[in-house]
Amino acid sequence: MPKPVPTTKTVGGAIALAALAALIAAGIGTPAAEASAATANGSRAQDGGERAPALKRFRSCDPLRTYLRAHRRAVVAGSRTAVPLPAGSEGAGAAAADAAPQGEPAEPQTNVQEEGVDEPDIVKSDGETIFALADGELEAVAAGAESPALLGSLALDPGARGASYDEAQLLLLGDRALVMATSFAGGPGPPHAVASSDLYAGPSRTVLIEVDVADPTAMRVLRTMTVDGSFVSARLTGATARVVVDARPELPIATRGHGRAWMPAAVLRDREAGERTRTRLVGCSQVSRARRFSGAGMLTVLTIDMKRGLPAIDVDAVMSSGEIVYASPTSLYVATERWLGVGPAAGRSSDVDTQIHQFDASDPAATTYLASGRVDGFMLSQWSLSEHEGVLRVASTTSPPWVDGGPRERSQSFITALARDGARLAPVGRIGGLGEGEQIYAVRFIGEIGYVVTFRQVDPLHVVDLSDPTAPALLGELEVPGYSAYLHPVGEGLLLGVGQDADDRGTTRGVQVSLFDVSDPARPARLDVEALGRDTQSEVEYDHHAFFYSAEHRLAVIPIESYASEERSSGAAALRVDPGAADPIARLAMPSQGGPHGAQVRRTLAVGDRLFTVSARGIAAYDPETLAPLAYVAF
Repeated sequence: MPKPVPTTKTVGGAIALAALAALIAAGIGTPAAEASAATANGSRAQDGGERAPALKRFRSCDPLRTYLRAHRRAVVAGSRTAVPLPAGSEGAGAAAADAAPQGEPAEPQTNVQEEGVDEPDIVKSDGETIFALADGELEAVAAGAESPALLGSLALDPGARGASYDEAQLLLLGDRALVMATSFAGGPGPPHAVASSDLYAGPSRTVLIEVDVADPTAMRVLRTMTVDGSFVSARLTGATARVVVDARPELPIATRGHGRAWMPAAVLRDREAGERTRTRLVGCSQVSRARRFSGAGMLTVLTIDMKRGLPAIDVDAVMSSGEIVYASPTSLYVATERWLGVGPAAGRSSDVDTQIHQFDASDPAATTYLASGRVDGFMLSQWSLSEHEGVLRVASTTSPPWVDGGPRERSQSFITALARDGARLAPVGRIGGLGEGEQIYAVRFIGEIGYVVTFRQVDPLHVVDLSDPTAPALLGELEVPGYSAYLHPVGEGLLLGVGQDADDRGTTRGVQVSLFDVSDPARPARLDVEALGRDTQSEVEYDHHAFFYSAEHRLAVIPIESYASEERSSGAAALRVDPGAADPIARLAMPSQGGPHGAQVRRTLAVGDRLFTVSARGIAAYDPETLAPLAYVAF
């Protein structure tokens, strides 16, 4: 997930330090740890045309152990030297599934990327009740009633009270909720989260909590499942949830044990039956790997039937890592960056490339690995990926901004079109040269058009024609001060951009909202711009779930935090969007509850004929037309 834009002065320093720290923490922060065998063999073609290695499945634990022993030096030292395997030691690749989507599509309950594919968030609603995560508890508020009221609160882990969870998220279907969180070692974690394998005894584990919400006044935890690795993201299509977990073993690691010892562990606790079961999350034959060694991490995709609940009904695994998740109604994509070293010795057009794994998500009972590919550069977020008519479009930027003294002037952004060719996501077209010397700050694909915002000192909006994926073409550009970090369609030929105003040196000054006319792709224009306060920032800039737009009321709501003084203040800006303007009409603030300022507005949603804002302290209701406050419910 992209981090918030620095709240002071020029964009760069804070991002550089944070990103580099994240890379080091992930074990990919040094050339020794992440240099690929491909780098040693020379630079890749500029068009991304190197044949991406297909993944293959291990037949059993013996070839997996043989594979790890062959790469023992690479595993322990962190190098990527390719060692050929003995003949006949590899399993066959997974077969491609061509089944049509099954099951009724999930109804998105918060702002999501793809229609029919729901995403986890801190708040969900079934149209009558709002369920929100706050301080380690699941809160249920009657939103459809005449008078909104708190129905119930459920402590997800009485011993932890949320202290060991990093931004828990929620999926909801019918009378089942699935809470997903990363539990960090060393904190007051849940008692079922301690049993794990020695290899994955790292700093984090994923905790899945199945909750019965049929009666919001008496919610109860049914089962919990704890697995090795960090929670990356999840998607809900129909009644099928797919949860992506990234497990990275501790280094150095001995490879003398049985191959089965390398499988991440899982602990299932059934509170109804009073049973606790520990097992390996996946079997050796469920693991795929690249022909070239690409690390000993374990990327796992858990397929969960929300109507049946835990445990997972299917698990697929790839010996790789995972950082960004995107899903269409029929496919799941997991991408990961590789830092390949800096300087002339690397001999590359980019110091980073991104590997992308595609899984078939059309079968509600299974998730099957299909293909892998790569693009030059790094991606901004899930919005950098979009599938259209079987083609994956990928927006990426070369030259990582976190490299101290890195050649920013060499950076450029691309849109690469990838099409599946057997077990390979093969590049079929690419356009480059977008925002030379800049990096991507926002991407939006709408049908056959791609919109890319790059930034360094000014904000160029690039409009790209993707109707022919083999020949993407730049249609038009618009340069305006500042940048947009999120783009949202608000009518035919209109885009609303949320980002930061900036001076001619690129110094950010506060949140601004821009209304773009893109009805003529060759001549995009900015119709209106509204500054929402000096020295302000918005969660929308790095999390699209915080953005709310109602086409019925032509109403956009954007959380705003002010840091102009020592005492920070929070609230939300409401704007009425017309064909020619985006006019601020109100400021929404949560009650202070004893403090000098209101609680931070995290989300906005509409339930029935009312608008609700959600914070960690409670929920406020408004009239969507007048924005007059109607009620407040404290947690």
